[in-house]
Amino acid sequence: MPSLGVDFTLWTDGFAWIFAFLVSAIGFLIVIYTRYYISPEDPVPRFYGSSWHSRA
Repeated sequence: MPSLGVDFTLWTDGFAWIFAFLVSAIGFLIVIYTRYYISPEDPVPRFYGSSWHSRA
């Protein structure tokens, strides 16, 4: 935002891109695996919703 005098630059190298892709791919595989692991009678939206926040 040059109008505010803020200069923000994000630099990544090849290793960072590979690591980000690896983490994303593993997360995607976990989501696919859990979709087939959970039976059709289980509340799937509740499972995915509870993974985004913790219960106290």
